[in-house]
Formats: sequence, C-alpha cells, structure tokens
Amino acid sequence: MFETNIPAHSGNIVAVNFEPGRLTFVMGANGTGKSSLMDLIARSHRAHVSRIYAHRNVTLDSSSVSFTGADRNSYEQSMRGFFAQANSRFQNPYGSQTVNSVLYDIHAAETAFSIAQLKELKAANPRDPAGLSIWDRAQNEFSPFQRLEQILHGAGLRLSLRVDERGTIKAARDSHEPYGVNELSDGERSAFLLAATVVTAPRAALILIDEPERHLHRSISSPLIHALLADRQDCSFVISTHDIGLSLDQPACSAILLREYRHHPQSWHLDYIAKVESLDEEVAEAVLGSRQTIIFVEGVRTSLDHALYSHLFPGTSVRAAGSCSDVINATRGVNETTRDHRVQAVGVIDRDRRSEENVTSLSRYGVIALGVHAIESLYYHPNVVRLVARRLEKAGLVMFEAVDAALDKAILEAFQAARETVVQDAAARHVRNAVLSNLPKADNLKEGSFPPAGLAAEEVERIYQEERARFDELIGAGDAHGLCASYPIKRTGLIRAVYTLLRLQDGAAYADILRKMAVEDNAVADELRQIVGPLTAYLEALKGKRSG
Repeated sequence: MFETNIPAHSGNIVAVNFEPGRLTFVMGANGTGKSSLMDLIARSHRAHVSRIYAHRNVTLDSSSVSFTGADRNSYEQSMRGFFAQANSRFQNPYGSQTVNSVLYDIHAAETAFSIAQLKELKAANPRDPAGLSIWDRAQNEFSPFQRLEQILHGAGLRLSLRVDERGTIKAARDSHEPYGVNELSDGERSAFLLAATVVTAPRAALILIDEPERHLHRSISSPLIHALLADRQDCSFVISTHDIGLSLDQPACSAILLREYRHHPQSWHLDYIAKVESLDEEVAEAVLGSRQTIIFVEGVRTSLDHALYSHLFPGTSVRAAGSCSDVINATRGVNETTRDHRVQAVGVIDRDRRSEENVTSLSRYGVIALGVHAIESLYYHPNVVRLVARRLEKAGLVMFEAVDAALDKAILEAFQAARETVVQDAAARHVRNAVLSNLPKADNLKEGSFPPAGLAAEEVERIYQEERARFDELIGAGDAHGLCASYPIKRTGLIRAVYTLLRLQDGAAYADILRKMAVEDNAVADELRQIVGPLTAYLEALKGKRSG
C-alpha cells in the first residue's frame, strides 16, 4: 500500500492510501491541479512508480526492437533525472525512446519467460509428480504476450501477437496476414503500448496513468482499464481523467475530486471518496462530475434554467434532472450521502401552487420552490424585459420609453387572451398537489386509518372558482408582475409579444441577449438573483457555512 499526504487549502493534510488491486481516479476541471497531484504522488513513491504520461508518444517508427540492454539502462537513468524536473509535466524529449523502451521490455519479458519455462520443462521428469506439476503449470500459465493479448481482447481488440525470427513484433486479426505493430491504428497502438507498459511494470508497482481517454475511444478505454487491473492485482493504480464515466464503469474504485489548486505553497481544495461503489449510481455520477455545489433544475441540459443559472451562480455545477420529482430525488440522494463526500445539492423547482407547509418541508432537503411560476417567469419578468430594452436602446434598435409604456398592456392582453387556459392549468396543479398531500402514509395504513386520497367534486369546483377569482383580481388591478409570477407564460402569447415589441427575430434571440447581459453586467445579474431570492439566499448560506 502506498500512502500519500496531500496538502489541503484548509491547512490540513489529506492522507490517501493507494491499495493493491484497486483503482483511484483523480478528477477535476482544467486548472485544478490534476497533473501537479500526479507529480506529487510520483515524487512521494519514486522508487516504485511506473508512469504513463498524458503527453506520451504513440507513434512507432518500426516494429523491431532497436534498443540494446545498454540503451535501455541509459534511457532509464536519463528518464529518472528528467522526470524529477518540474517541466516533465508538460514536456517529453524522450518520446520516441519511451515507445522503443516499451517494445524492448515486452520482447525481453517474453524471451525471459520462454527461456525460464523451457529450462524448467527440460529438467522436469514427466514420470515424477513434481515434474507433472511443472508440465501442468506450463499448460495454464500465460506468457507476457498472451497476457497482453488477453487484455486487448478484454477491450474488444481481437489481436494476436508474435515475434518473428528477426525480432519484429507483429499483430494479426483473425486469420489475416500478420503485420508490424507500427501499422496498428492509432487507438490500437495506444492500447498496445499502454497495456504493454502495465504488463511489464515491476511487481507491486504504483502505476500512474494520465488521461487514458486521450488516445482511446470510450468503448475501448473503460474495458481496457478493467482488464489491466484484473491482470495486475499486485499493483496499485492511480488514473487522472476528464471522463467521469471511467470511474462509474468500474465495480469498485476510489476518487479524488479536485476543485482548486494553488502553486505556492502547493495545496489543493479537494474531496476524497474512499469507496465510490458505496454511492448510488445516480448520486455518484452527479457528485463525481460536479463542483462542490450542484444545482439540479427541471428540464434538459438545453433548457432555459440550465443556461441562465450557470451564469448567475458561477462556481456551481448546474445539472438538468428532468421532472420535478427527479429534481427532488436527485437532491435528496446527494445530500443524504454527505458522509461519503462534501458535495451539497440544491434543487430548484417551480412553486406550482404548493402550500407553505410543503415548501418548508422541501427546503429541509435542499429543494427550493421559487416564487416565480417557472423559469420563463424569470426571463420575462417585467423588470427583466425592461433591462433588455435598455440594452437594445443603446444599440439603437428600440426606444425604451415606447417599450416601457406598452409592456404592461401587452402582458395584460396576453394573459387575458389565455384566461381559461391558464386558470384551468393552475387549478389542475392545485388539485394535483392537494390529492398528493392526501395520499396515505405508511403510518396511516399501519394504524388502520385510511384517509380519502381524492377530492370531492365540490372541492375541485371551489379550487377552480377561487383560481378564476384570483386571476380576474390580478387583471383588474393591472398587476403584470403578479400574473407573470403566478401563471405559465409559455401558455400565453406573451413571449411572441415581447420579442415583437423589442423588434427581435424570436424568443431564442431574446434569451441569448439576456444571458449575455447576465455575464457582462453585474446589475443585471443582481436583478435576476433578486427575483429568485430564496435560491440566492440558500446558496449564500451554504457558502457562509463552508467559509465559517
């Protein structure tokens, strides 16, 4: 086992153990110090490390072994000196020598294995039990080349390998004519060199692999890693990667999640998950690919929520989770497993006529029901439309005063025209929430108490009439803000009315302008954050809790 002490921003030391037969993944965005951490690990265990660099060469000039034993020893000494230097993280003047050393090592290992096995077999007496044991072992023991073939087969590369009488290493597919390994495709050659390096690594080595996905398709890299671990159970593996799927594909592994890196003094902001397999698959996927705070939103990745929240709350990861129920389940799943990680999840859902009791209950799990009806209520909030009009006026496209004077009227007309549609929609949501809140709990059933799960027709009628009265009251008061916050804008003609009023081509153009403004203008971003005040306050509280 190899223990590495990693300095954290907090001033603490995070001790990580790399165990034989187990994978540890190092993950993080660009600039979070993955390569620097791999260097630290390598320096901590220099005598036992076998490292495969991200900037490795995968081109072979020849399939023949050009190194002599003396060349190999000289290369080893040069590499030890060079890779003790800081610039080895991004430079490799020994690229061609590195691949030649791999060919030498796998050829030498195969030769040594064959000679040793031949000597044993010649000395064995087939009539003696000990001799028979040697013969049986020879039948079942794989040579380095056979092990390499097994690994490649496990990754879906159906190649057989052999060495001809001139020392040329050749590959063949099925019954086709063999050809030099330098003629393999880029992916096959990369897999061959990586696997050969692992097969020939010293016993009980610490194997560091940088970005296996760099030269390999995902369909190859994931099963290849699994096959490498199966072959070298005596070794400990540390793999840096941008592909979180690699860790999710493994039956058991650990993960170091890097958030931020400082050069002087060297330290990291990190999370260490000792057993990724202890997490639910969906939770693991969310945690491994995120910053320390995840915002789960409704819809898909291309939705309005995802695009705008990413701009408003930098330093967080925004993930589209699907339906409202999916958001709630994902948020609870992450927050209820914080013993295994330090990631916090925040779910954002529409208010949808939820009761105050329900809103308060959801907030305990980190789920925030916004005061606005849906994300469109944020994009097309009257204050926000006016901000966009100000920007367009500077570009000479509209007169702000004209937009300002006409906006509230356009909002009222759009909602009035869709009166029955939006009232029925709101009433239906209210009824649905009421029915769900009446569903029996497990305790009710245990006690033999069976409350009614549905609503009487009179109750549904009351909800509908109250919704109509509320809508008419907002219309009568000319409350444009209240209408936008209370009812689904996309069920009205308001979006079309707004982009027509602003002389824009369509709603997509409007959304693009607003997102750009949120990035460039702090006042615009602050206005948007104020409209989604409960979410902003919750995230600020999380930030304060961490800094405290």
